[in-house]
Formats: sequence, C-alpha cells, structure tokens
Amino acid sequence: MGLSRHHIFPFVNLSGILPGLISILLSLAFLLLTSLQGNTTPILTLTFIDVGEGDAIYLENPGHCNFLIDTGNPKSGVKVLSTLVQMGISRIDHLILTHPHLDHMGGVFTVAQLLPVSRFYDNGEDLSLHSKTHDMARWYQDLVRKSPRYSVLKTGHRFECPPLTLEVLWPPRPSITKDWNTNSLVLMVSFGAFRCLLMADANLTTERELLKASAPLKAHILRVGHHGARDAASQAFLSAVSPEIAIISVDGGNIHGYPDPKTLRRIQESHARLFRTDRQGTITIQAHPDGTYRVFTERP
Repeated sequence: MGLSRHHIFPFVNLSGILPGLISILLSLAFLLLTSLQGNTTPILTLTFIDVGEGDAIYLENPGHCNFLIDTGNPKSGVKVLSTLVQMGISRIDHLILTHPHLDHMGGVFTVAQLLPVSRFYDNGEDLSLHSKTHDMARWYQDLVRKSPRYSVLKTGHRFECPPLTLEVLWPPRPSITKDWNTNSLVLMVSFGAFRCLLMADANLTTERELLKASAPLKAHILRVGHHGARDAASQAFLSAVSPEIAIISVDGGNIHGYPDPKTLRRIQESHARLFRTDRQGTITIQAHPDGTYRVFTERP
C-alpha cells in the first residue's frame, strides 16, 4: 500500500548512524517480505476473449490449473492462440468445448495443434450423421474425440483445483434434445465465495430445465446464453441468477442481429451491469475467494 501523502524529511548527517540504519532497514525489508508472503491470497483470472463471432473463455488459478472453454470460430483461432501466448500460457490443462457449433469449437484446430493440451472434453453431441456430410465435423472427431485424452462431460461432473471448482450443471446426458444450443454445457465456476455462471449457447429451454431442477444458479457474473439472442436470459432465469455483471460475447453488426433488444431490456431491468465484447473488447475478471472481484476491459 502506498503512502497517502508525501513525506518530507529534513537533512540529517548519517555518517555515525549509517551502519545501524542499514541493519534496521534490512530487518524491516525482511519483515515486510515475510508479511507479504504470509498474506498473499489466490486470484482467479477469467478472460472473455474477443473472438468476434463466437466464444472463448480462459480461466486460471495461478500455479495450479487452467481451463480454456471454447475456442472461437475457425477464423479467430489465431486470435485465441495469440492472446494466450501474450499471457504467457504455454499449455492448457483442460480444454472444454461446450458444443460442436463452429463459432465455439472452430478455433480448436489452431489452438490444440500449437499448444500442448492435457485433456479434451465436450458434451458428447452425436456427430455420427453430421460427420458424413460435413468435413469440419469429421476433422473435429479426428482431432478431439479420437484422442485418448478425450472425455464427455455431463451434469454432476466437477473439476477440483482448490479453491477453484468447476461444476457441470447441464446436460444430464449427451444429445438430450435435437437442438445443439439446448444441449450446450452449462458450467458454474466457484472460487471460494465467488461465482460465475457460463451459459454457452444454452437457451430458454435449458434455462427452464435448470430452474425445474433447482440447480444452484446464483452468481456474481453471468455469461449470457446464446450471445444475447431472443431465446436466452428470461426474466425468471435472471431473477434466479441475480447477477451483478452480465457479459455477452458477440460480434458487432453480426448477421443474426445479436444481441436482441428484448434480451437487453430484460438484462437492464435485472439491474446487472452489462459488458459486451463487441464494445469493450476482451473482458477480464480478477476474483478473490472472499467474493470480491475487479473487471478490466480492453476498451472503455
């Protein structure tokens, strides 16, 4: 902590007391260093990377573990990779693909071939028919699902990296509906008292199922589902989550018209403060186990 005001010291002849003063200063420095080391608290970093159209979120519990959740689209994979490299990231412990839409998994072809990845995960969406007619799905299966380090995630799966916990809230099984967005992995990030809910492309159907199951939804931060489309962030769901911050990952001027004005209105009425990657760029959250956090943005 810095001084709250300037201090002016008068001139003193130190020749006679210099050795003793140096000894005192060294002792104070040692005590200060010991104190700082003893009071350091872990910090969780969540980085919502501005990938344009799509989603990519990096989580790190420094010195313990890291996660990359989605990788943006095929065009933005390089942006994801360069962001990670600039952050000093040399490997990914857990790479999670929430569902196989290209704007969420497309960047994996760049990231996973240029950074070592310890484990791959996704929601197990059935791609057997899709891979027969879509080359990208076939290549995805070759790169990710045929890896011996690949696993399917479903409700109840937990990653423990104290004080960080990442819990899967949805879906209870792969391909639970015919809609890929509904089947997206929904993840709750817990870091002591801090909570962040990541909705991927989950929609109103997913929200209703989570509410029906009485899932633990209350969170400080909500990554809004389906890029703020009309079929996400219902009033009942926002009330259950009660977020202080809502984040929408979206491309400015996109052809889908995201985010929808009605969804934005519901978020505004929930009194959550809204951040958007198309306006603020990459958004970083630094959270502490006591539930406090700070928000940093690439642009004001």
